[in-house]
Amino acid sequence: MKSCYELNRDRGYSGGPVKSISAALTLLALVPIVASAQEIKPAPYLMRPPGTVRVLPPPEFDRPYTGKLTIERAETPEDMQRICNLKKPALACAFAYDGTRCRIVIVPDEFIRATGYTPEIVLRHERAHCLNWPADHPGQRPL
Repeated sequence: MKSCYELNRDRGYSGGPVKSISAALTLLALVPIVASAQEIKPAPYLMRPPGTVRVLPPPEFDRPYTGKLTIERAETPEDMQRICNLKKPALACAFAYDGTRCRIVIVPDEFIRATGYTPEIVLRHERAHCLNWPADHPGQRPL
């Protein structure tokens, strides 16, 4: 299994001082965001029955982060795409540095709520990446 660093390196990301980079909240893959200043549409998959949408980290990664955590707001999903060096817009991403610091970049709450999530769920997911939850999301649990 490849690490977050290897996955991003393979995508052409030059991480500089970043030791491990979480692939952006795989809501990127799970939640197709159609967002512009005029329109925000919820992802169609959110119409699925309760318990079938998996986004929560496994229990071992679903805990507080004890290092220095910085949370930064991107203005739009497109800004998130640029900041996180992604091919598609996303709701959030995490950059884990040397095991003691982590930076989470997240879009404004209205974009998150428009997809059917809450900011708390998105932060919980990203915080798990700060705790080294792999980018391929093994053990992901339903809401």
